[in-house]
Formats: sequence, C-alpha cells, structure tokens
Amino acid sequence: MASTKYICILQDVNRFAMKFRLPRKIKKKLKKDFYTYPKSERNTYLIAWPSKYEEDYIAYKKGLLRGLKEESKKILKNEKF
Repeated sequence: MASTKYICILQDVNRFAMKFRLPRKIKKKLKKDFYTYPKSERNTYLIAWPSKYEEDYIAYKKGLLRGLKEESKKILKNEKF
C-alpha cells in the first residue's frame, strides 16, 4: 500500500504535467495579434500571450486584453474617412 505522502507528490506532478492546449484555428488567430493588459500605475503595459498561457487566455475571454494590431487598423480606418 502506497503512503499518502507519495500519493500527494504524484498528484502534484500530474497537475504540473497537464499542458494548456487550444484548438489549432483559435491558436493561429491569437498568434496573429499582439496583446497587452491595460496600463499600470507606472504607465507601462504587460504583454500577454493567450495562445501559450491559460491565465492570459482567460483574460482574453473576459475582455481584459487589448489587441494592438486590431486597434491600429481601427484608427487608420477612422482617419481615412
């Protein structure tokens, strides 16, 4: 019979072994843009990688991230008119 200490260690290893995976088409779409979190108090931006990290993907789904390429296209489109 296995000791509870070893069972806990195995559970921790399994938790870290699980990799964050996205469907291929979603991952390709997310890699095409450059995402940042909103400005901090020090007027800096934190880069987000929603295609790589689950925390960033959750923030993307909640609408917290800004896509810089999308915003620049909107600005250019508004200036033309």
